[in-house]
Amino acid sequence: MLNVSAQSEAALERQLKYLPAKKILKFAETAEEKGDIYTAIKYYTRYTEKVPGNYEIAYKVAKLNLKARNYVNAATFYKIVADSANGSYPEAGYYYIDMLKRQGKYEEALPLMQQFKKNYRGRALGKEIDYSIEGMKMAIQMKQKPANYDINHLDGTINKAYIEAAPVFIDKSKVIYSAMPADTVPYFKPNSDNVTIPVRRFYTAERIKDIKWEGKGELVAPFNRPDAHTTNGCISPNGRNFYFTWCRMNDEGKNICQIYQSSKTDSGWSAPVKLKSPVNIEGYSSTMPTVGLDKKKNEILYFSSNRPMRSEGGYDIWYGLYDIKDSSFLRVDNIGRKINTPGDEITPYFDDASKTLYFSSDYWAGV
Repeated sequence: MLNVSAQSEAALERQLKYLPAKKILKFAETAEEKGDIYTAIKYYTRYTEKVPGNYEIAYKVAKLNLKARNYVNAATFYKIVADSANGSYPEAGYYYIDMLKRQGKYEEALPLMQQFKKNYRGRALGKEIDYSIEGMKMAIQMKQKPANYDINHLDGTINKAYIEAAPVFIDKSKVIYSAMPADTVPYFKPNSDNVTIPVRRFYTAERIKDIKWEGKGELVAPFNRPDAHTTNGCISPNGRNFYFTWCRMNDEGKNICQIYQSSKTDSGWSAPVKLKSPVNIEGYSSTMPTVGLDKKKNEILYFSSNRPMRSEGGYDIWYGLYDIKDSSFLRVDNIGRKINTPGDEITPYFDDASKTLYFSSDYWAGV
């Protein structure tokens, strides 16, 4: 829900035209602290125009654009830092090339990454460079023999200015997904005390005909709330339990996500209950749940977490077996280094029919 603290991009540009650099930087930092990365990007970007030699801020702009999945702008700022910061940010060159890769520019990025490998003297990236090179070679080969798929972009009743994510099929003709519907991205006044940043909610879409889908509005269920991002839903194979994530900013300004469970009743879905430790632990995120069944038809919960204990690094995939007697997941385990890496392993999806776990990684070789 938008409020009086929101302003159009044109209004923001008029304001930025006359603000001094020091005030722009202050507003950028305030917007970032409030979790409004789109407004923060605008202010930080203008600050770099006024103070072009501040590579610390330029590097921040690059990382925020990466977080917003604007790989074109992220590439621009990573390259500025890599070319001009006199080696103060040795990984900036890697991330510039990685942004080209994320745009699908594999033929352009591959020789650059190979050259970067020869010149790189740091230790932070480890095997990531080798996996990146392997992934780009894989992508070029795949482009030469494309798979027989037809990918369609869903219309404006579903896809809007913000990121739409985590679709869940309820049946063959209905999907739940997470979004912040807006035709344009609003920018908020960082100096306003009346700022309510919109939160992600569950919405529904229905198949109208063949590949035609249409957004049907907010999901009617006890999942959405005004003070938390609601996302990453999944339904257990037996259809009885719904797992999803609520994410909120903590007192330290960190976005912490925790997994909740709702059960199907005769009158609908029950009020969500936060899963107990060790699924959710204080100060760290547990998110992106998916569920499979063991041989006895007990639920196995897979999820991604950034907890440091027994971790390979970053976000790892964990799993736990549901205990019917205690009605909880009494123990969770790291799925192991054959899957988890020093990078981030996220978005696990368990296909119960084939007993196959799918996941995403920013470390392993891929496209």
